[in-house]
Amino acid sequence: MIQETGIVIESRPDGIVVVRCVKSSACKHCEARAACHAGHDQAERLVEARNLIDARVGERVRVAISSEAFLRSSFLVYIVPLVALVFCAAVGNSLAPRLLPGADVELVTAVFGITGMLLAFVGVRLRSRGLEKERYLPRVVGRVDDTDGTPGESGHGH
Repeated sequence: MIQETGIVIESRPDGIVVVRCVKSSACKHCEARAACHAGHDQAERLVEARNLIDARVGERVRVAISSEAFLRSSFLVYIVPLVALVFCAAVGNSLAPRLLPGADVELVTAVFGITGMLLAFVGVRLRSRGLEKERYLPRVVGRVDDTDGTPGESGHGH
C-alpha cells in the first residue's frame, strides 16, 4: 500500500475529493527517485481520491492506493507505449526497403516508431475511460493529527 498525506482542497458531490500532497520524505530514500517523475519533480501535486471518511475541505488526511493498482496503471501509462514504440520501429525498419525503396530507412523507422507510440498513448487514454475508476482511484483512509503527524480517528468529528 502506497500512502501520502495531504490537505483536502476540494470536495465533490460524487464522493471524490482533491487532496494537495507534498512529496514525502520517503522520496529521498527511494531507489527509483532519479527515474521517478511523480508530481513532475514539484514539491506538491494534486490527487483525486475516493472520500471514504467524509473528509472536509481543509482537513489533513492520509491517501492510499494499493501497490497492485499503482503498478498496473504505471504499466499502462509507461510500458505499453514504450513497447509500441520499439515494436513499430522494428516493423518500420523491416518494411521500409520493400514498401519505400530508396527512402531513408532510419527516417521510416523513426516515423513508424513515433506513430506507434502516439497510437498507444491514444489507445491507453481511450481504454482508461472504460476501466473501473473505483479500482484505480486512491482512497482517503484516515485523518492525520496536525500536532504530531499521527493518524487521527477515521470517523466523523475529528
